[in-house]
Amino acid sequence: MRIAVVGFGNLGRAAAELVKSRGHELYGIFSRRRAAELSCEFGRVYPFSEIFSHEGNFDFLINAGASKSDLIHTTPSLLKSFDVVDSYDIHDKLREHLCACGGEAKKYGRIAAVGVGWDPGLLSVIRLYFNTITATVP
Repeated sequence: MRIAVVGFGNLGRAAAELVKSRGHELYGIFSRRRAAELSCEFGRVYPFSEIFSHEGNFDFLINAGASKSDLIHTTPSLLKSFDVVDSYDIHDKLREHLCACGGEAKKYGRIAAVGVGWDPGLLSVIRLYFNTITATVP
């Protein structure tokens, strides 16, 4: 399975490490940071602004951006081209996020596993990965 990650913070790095440790291929990490600021022991880092040019190159995307400022905007837009797992954890706005992502997923025939980042977010993403994704994919 080929997986990409959006976000180069703690959650993004942990997701990348998890992908590699489970024997899957990490396509790369997409980030808004300048390439000169980044060094990644896990693989290639791409500018987030180029993400849509990578459509079809990986099986799904883990969106590990910030819930407060990123996921509410990026996950719905990413669903136009990718199946997405995100870690959205703003509890009082979760229904709004689920509705927005559900509508886009349905519209584009995509899978949206959103809101798996409830406190503590990283552990929820890890549980999703180990219990769902790896259980259904060889």
